[in-house]
Amino acid sequence: MATVVLLEDSYSLETVRQYEREQMFDLRENPIQIKQEAPPGKKNLVDIKYELQIASADPAEFLFPLEMVRRPYPFELIDNSHHLPEF
Repeated sequence: MATVVLLEDSYSLETVRQYEREQMFDLRENPIQIKQEAPPGKKNLVDIKYELQIASADPAEFLFPLEMVRRPYPFELIDNSHHLPEF
């Protein structure tokens, strides 16, 4: 989830690594699920319970006009630094 917060394009996920992209699209399709994941740098798996569905939410309230989207900071444009580091 932290990855999607840092993305410039959290809708199409074009700049995300393939594995993370598949995981995020899976969560969009199935917003309530339990996944086994390994924390970065760890071998043990943990169960993560996702409950990302909000019954009363209007999806339109989460779409912003382009002029409201944050422009990248200069350091984000250098050497693909907007990507999270590999673990």
